[in-house]
Amino acid sequence: MQDMISKEDEERIRHYGRHCVTLSWLDSSSPWASENEGRGRAHHVSGFIAAVRDQWYLITAGHVIQDIDAALNAGQRISGFRVNDCWGPLAQHPPQVFDYRGSPRQFLHDEDLGTDVGYVELDGNTKSRIEANGVVPLSQAAWAMKTDGFDEYFICGSPSNKQSTTPLPNGLNMIQQLAFFHLEKLNDPPAELIKPCERVFFKRPRVLQTEDGEVIDSIDGMSGSPIFGVDYAEKRYYVVAIQSGVDRATERILFGCWFLRLARALLEGQSRGAKEH
Repeated sequence: MQDMISKEDEERIRHYGRHCVTLSWLDSSSPWASENEGRGRAHHVSGFIAAVRDQWYLITAGHVIQDIDAALNAGQRISGFRVNDCWGPLAQHPPQVFDYRGSPRQFLHDEDLGTDVGYVELDGNTKSRIEANGVVPLSQAAWAMKTDGFDEYFICGSPSNKQSTTPLPNGLNMIQQLAFFHLEKLNDPPAELIKPCERVFFKRPRVLQTEDGEVIDSIDGMSGSPIFGVDYAEKRYYVVAIQSGVDRATERILFGCWFLRLARALLEGQSRGAKEH
């Protein structure tokens, strides 16, 4: 019998789930055209919502945006983009249809430098719809000004082995389950993982347990997930990093990019845009 996750962690998942989303789409290109009764293969990637001033963004890893755009540019038959925003305690509506193709977006993915961040700008209609479903963006007060010194770290996202797609007569039942794992800050990572652009390193538990008590063996699919830090004295939590990769030699060391760097770049970009107008 599996050990069930604690009630405290269940409540945390619901609370932090207010910030988390997945971006989903269908690819009916060959060789996936016959999957799901001809609807194509379903893809789901992790991310979260951040607010820079009044503008909301879907934040994820840079390679996620890069891979989607590469597929679109190659002419793959991609459709049905949706934002799954259903993990908060107030969620009542199904995943939101989303105009990914028409949305401003950027990514920076350079393995040599160690950068891997991306964002999609949300239009006012999408913002209103996901806000009505209980999504709460991570605003400036929740941006970690440091990466060290927190009492607790954890990651919240949707691993691939907790995602499933079932054909229905009138569509698809696409399920992505949120998972929550405690992390240990790692200050002495293997030298080969250190890059010029500051990465933040963590070690995950040997056993990964999801919110329903299931034990899984991988965090694949969680690229783009937020990594949070908790300050017990302040009784507050902050978004520290955007998870982007795993050390395949160990599968227990994971790393990400300091979110503050992306947030500041978005602030500066908004300021430049305001001056130009």
